[in-house]
Amino acid sequence: MRWLTGVILLTVTLLMGLLFTPFGNAALKPLIESQLQERIAAPARLEQFSLGLFHLNMTLHIAKADRIVLHGAYSIFDQSVDMTYAVDVHDLSLFNALMPRPLQGPLQTSGTIVGERDSMAVQGRGSLIQSRFDYIVSLQDFEPKGLNIQGDLKLQEILHATMFTPVADADIALHADIQRLDLNRLERSTGEAFIKVNEGRINTKAVRQEYNMTLADTPFAVDINLTMAQSEADIVMDARIAEDSKIACDTTFHAATQSVDGMYRIDIKDLSLLSAIAGIPLHGPFHTNGTVKGNHKQTTIEGDGGIVSTQVQYSLFLEKFEAKRLKLNGDVALHELLYLAAQPIYARADINLLVAMSNLEKEALTGVVKTQVNSGTLNSVLLQRDFNLSVPLTTFKAEATTQIVDSVASSSIDMISTIASLQTQETLFSMKDGTFHSDYKVIVDDLNALQFVTQRPLRGGATVTGEVTYRTDLEVTAHSDILGGNIDALLRHNKLSATLQEGRTTALSNMLMLPNVFASTINATLDYNLLSNKGRLAARLAEGKIQPNVLTRMLQRATRFDLTQEVYEMTELNSTIDNQVVTSNLSMHSRLTTIKARDAVLNLRRNRIDATLDMILEHYRIPVTVHGDIDAPHIGMDANKMFQDEGKERLKELIDTKLDDALSPEAKALLKGLLH
Repeated sequence: MRWLTGVILLTVTLLMGLLFTPFGNAALKPLIESQLQERIAAPARLEQFSLGLFHLNMTLHIAKADRIVLHGAYSIFDQSVDMTYAVDVHDLSLFNALMPRPLQGPLQTSGTIVGERDSMAVQGRGSLIQSRFDYIVSLQDFEPKGLNIQGDLKLQEILHATMFTPVADADIALHADIQRLDLNRLERSTGEAFIKVNEGRINTKAVRQEYNMTLADTPFAVDINLTMAQSEADIVMDARIAEDSKIACDTTFHAATQSVDGMYRIDIKDLSLLSAIAGIPLHGPFHTNGTVKGNHKQTTIEGDGGIVSTQVQYSLFLEKFEAKRLKLNGDVALHELLYLAAQPIYARADINLLVAMSNLEKEALTGVVKTQVNSGTLNSVLLQRDFNLSVPLTTFKAEATTQIVDSVASSSIDMISTIASLQTQETLFSMKDGTFHSDYKVIVDDLNALQFVTQRPLRGGATVTGEVTYRTDLEVTAHSDILGGNIDALLRHNKLSATLQEGRTTALSNMLMLPNVFASTINATLDYNLLSNKGRLAARLAEGKIQPNVLTRMLQRATRFDLTQEVYEMTELNSTIDNQVVTSNLSMHSRLTTIKARDAVLNLRRNRIDATLDMILEHYRIPVTVHGDIDAPHIGMDANKMFQDEGKERLKELIDTKLDDALSPEAKALLKGLLH
């Protein structure tokens, strides 16, 4: 056995002689450099390397300017160290192959490594540009078992070093004292950490470049307290946005069950801070508070929130952190929602809302929404200001029920107002492709209530039914039994086409509150562009009779001809419309009369008429002018022309009767020719 012991001692002596002598160091140096070269993305060179039995001196150069220095004493026999180190790296990305996650940027740190294998401490100080920190890491068997770190950091530098976009900057005061650290099972760790973020500012330029959002230059501050006990971590956060908005939460994480149990409160004084994030303009206050309970499989968020008098309660159910079900109910003030969405307050109403969604998947949205609107009023002042509509005092109420199945919403709506009422049996809206289809029934008891739209008084009522469809363009159909007949209309995009069948002109005059001058049936077609307010009207009137009026009475006194007894089997009216100015050509014939008008103008906006009628009554040719107010126009006749024509016709009659025997045929022809 002695010879074996001798061999072992000799072998150990030779190895130690090889390793811990200049000759051995020279042999180890290229091996170490090659191993480093394989793991570091830059040239690595050991400028100094001295390994002895009880000491180590090493200086490693990386790239051109990076350097790592390690020197001090160690003992193989009792496994203890007493060393100092210094690290000066200009780009941490060189070491990403050795890191659990990629890093970048400079790092300077230095410190000491002191202790034995079962109780060792690494203590040092470091910096990232302007960030400064001190740390102590406790090790057992060369594994971290405790951590104490404190420092003054810059948020922008931390984000840059961890390869996140530096969207904000702030001063961070950090203090962490983890007495027991278990990297394999973090839930067993115990300790506490305090993070205080002050003087925070959003980097608006970085946010705009990275996320295409324009945020206001908003100050913020955050306080975070983390307490880690055995299998439990409690996080308390208090954040302040701007000067008067706060976000607070107190959450406990249970490691054994991998679950959370917490509460939160959000109080934002002005939502305009979030307009860019939401993608729509917002302003006004908002508050909410509630609880969060569950684990990574199932989580429930319950709370309530609102703005001033608007208050809602909600419950959101998540599976694997994806929203699956939602319940929401409460009383909502319409004017507060409009204000919140930065919209003019065109109406006020109290809304009771109930939402129960059993599936929140985008392509299979399923649930029910019930809405009841009470005490609604329109804001006449704003409607006049923005749309030039003189809307009278209008109140309304409504009820709507919406069933949603596979992202298709089916609604029934019942709305009543002092202007009109609206009913729909089935309104379908597809959230997948944005298509829309609905039936409707509109009842207007008093058409005069629509004067703010028609720009003139109307008499009577109307009921309109039809359908509304939107696929690639908007299309609206309408039908109404009105004016003694029926109207059918089609609105496609901004073009309106309408037909009136078997209507009565007397009913039309009565509705328009115009004098009743002609009684007949009417069939008409209208083509009108709602965008340009221009169109054409073609009407055919059958079996018509002129009603007694100032003109008929004037003509009867002058000619002893009763125009009201004539029957006009067919009357044609062709009109062009330009912003409530109607220009018409008229042609009407009876057994004894002919009446024509060319370019007669009816200005509905100013309630005026300007027309010249060319009338032939038996053998009378009478030009008649009608102009002035539609309700009481001025009517003029060319009496000289009328009596000249009457005298000529009388002389022709005398030539044929009284002078027939006294004149030769040639003389009679000559005299009649002179009368033309």
